[in-house]
Amino acid sequence: MSITISDTEPRVQYTATAGQTSFTVGFEFFDNADLKVFNGTSLLTFSASPTNATQYSVSGAGQTGGGSITLGSPGATVNDVITISRDLAIERTTDFPTSGAFQIGSLNTELDKIIAMCQQLERDLKFSPRAATTTANTFNITFPNLVANKVLSVNSSGTGLEFDQDITDVSTIAAISSDVSTVSGIASNVTTVANNNVNVTTVATNIANVNTVATNIADIVTVANDLNETVSEIETAALDLQETTSEIETVSDNITNVNIVGNNITNVNTVAGISANVTTVAGVSANVTTVANNITGVNSFAERYRTGSSDPTSLLDAGDLFFNTTSNTLRFYNGSAWADIDTGIQTETDPTAIPFSLALG
Repeated sequence: MSITISDTEPRVQYTATAGQTSFTVGFEFFDNADLKVFNGTSLLTFSASPTNATQYSVSGAGQTGGGSITLGSPGATVNDVITISRDLAIERTTDFPTSGAFQIGSLNTELDKIIAMCQQLERDLKFSPRAATTTANTFNITFPNLVANKVLSVNSSGTGLEFDQDITDVSTIAAISSDVSTVSGIASNVTTVANNNVNVTTVATNIANVNTVATNIADIVTVANDLNETVSEIETAALDLQETTSEIETVSDNITNVNIVGNNITNVNTVAGISANVTTVAGVSANVTTVANNITGVNSFAERYRTGSSDPTSLLDAGDLFFNTTSNTLRFYNGSAWADIDTGIQTETDPTAIPFSLALG
């Protein structure tokens, strides 16, 4: 077998369309077994008569220019990634006799395979990490022994590789990548904070007081605004303290009363809300005084006479009066039950009886 080995990378990759079965192999190969076909990362199986999409057949082995592979029905799914590579065993299968006719055909085949093997090595090197041609490092770089959950990095002296950094730390940084980006965006501010670390430490030590100030920031702003006034309340307080007897001292001497007002501020606010009513009461103070002087009688009347939609069942005394708003009748409690009071006591059998209204009078 003698073919021409073109300068083509022995690997090709396709993004399939829906139902696609045929894929071109644009490099030379010697036998069907020289090819490996993948769908994604799954290795497919060679079959002369494929019955499904996990199998493929091959044409073009031993031909210059390559050939093709054909998937079984129903073919690839849309956007499947089909990878075809040559994987020729690196071995020598032909030996030449020490005498007799020279086997030109066998020699050509061996040379073709040697070139194909070299192409495979070149392809594999492209997928492997390696130093650039212009690198300044002249020493050999070798991989250290693998260490579980460690990340490969350059050592501190810059002379080799090591597995030292824990993958957990990397994962932690990855989880807060947005925060890292934020810090990167304010790097100058971070530097400023670092240059003022003594002040930052002082604030941290006094964080309770800082929080108190933050909680009362509205009051602090009020004080600041007051200081900007022409004559502030603070200045007024200072002048007051210079008096023989200041208002502040007066308040201090009466702090007990101030505390009483503070503890009853809800009631004070309630009174403030009904200031108009208080004014009205002040206008009839004489009447209020009269009621106060007769409060025993007022309370007695309130206990004796009541109104409602149903007869009372508690706090009952003989002689109590009750107006039932449901039946519109005036009733009295006889000591054991409620009884209706007739609208008039006078009857035909007792024409001399006194009317109830007069009796009440």
